Amino acid sequence: MLNAIKITVISDQREIQNELVSMMETMPYSLEPPMDVEDFVGGKVIRSHILLIHLTKDNYTAAIASSGTFLDNTGNAILFLTDQFDQEVISRARSATHSGFLIFPLHSQQLQASLETIIHANPQFTQQNKSLNTAPPVHDIYEKSIAENSSFRALKHKTILLVEDDENNAFTLKVILESHGMTVHSRSNGKEALQFLREQGLVDLVLMDIMMPVMDGYEAMREIRKQTIFQKMPIIALTAKIMKSEVSRCIESGASDYFPKPIDVDRLLSRLKIWLY
Repeated sequence: MLNAIKITVISDQREIQNELVSMMETMPYSLEPPMDVEDFVGGKVIRSHILLIHLTKDNYTAAIASSGTFLDNTGNAILFLTDQFDQEVISRARSATHSGFLIFPLHSQQLQASLETIIHANPQFTQQNKSLNTAPPVHDIYEKSIAENSSFRALKHKTILLVEDDENNAFTLKVILESHGMTVHSRSNGKEALQFLREQGLVDLVLMDIMMPVMDGYEAMREIRKQTIFQKMPIIALTAKIMKSEVSRCIESGASDYFPKPIDVDRLLSRLKIWLY
């Protein structure tokens, strides 16, 4: 069962603790009692699989250092959360994280998607909890719920930048997305994507292939995130490699989420709805 996955919320702000706890209560995980960052930095024993750590200007240096110790000792996962106006903290958190990174304000769907990404990228969770091996994947449960309970109307009129060097893949995906009412701009490498964003500004979401000529997805995402205007813009990395190291590299480079290739269109549409909600 998914409730074998233990999660702890860590924040010095009660409002943030309450908000995250409220979101987590709607999800199928085991929520441990929340704690302050001071307790975490002080070495309080934590037996959770995933930590949700809210970073601020006052605590991020110590919290990130303690996070490294936690990861070294347990091999588990940490999801950093920061406030949208703390650019210094955002930059440090993005470079430090190996699991995930989100910026407030956020929707519960975005938190759920990030937790799914972490769980699928950490096979030790299923190895440590044998009952998880027979449970439906988190993606299947959540995305089936979306498909059954709502339409894809939220996707209409959204603007997508698709960065993909394979012409056949780009054409097929562009046609599918446009058939759901989205406006899709296609570019064949990271350099072209950067040029487009400099000229056109924000889009609603970027689908970024990783392995491309001229400038690959890693470098493109790093360059995009250097600009303040693009700090919160969702970027979903498209990759055929879904090992933990690959997912970590995508997140470290600036991805908000990742999606495996070959692309399952129905599941991709469900994922887009999460980020474009």
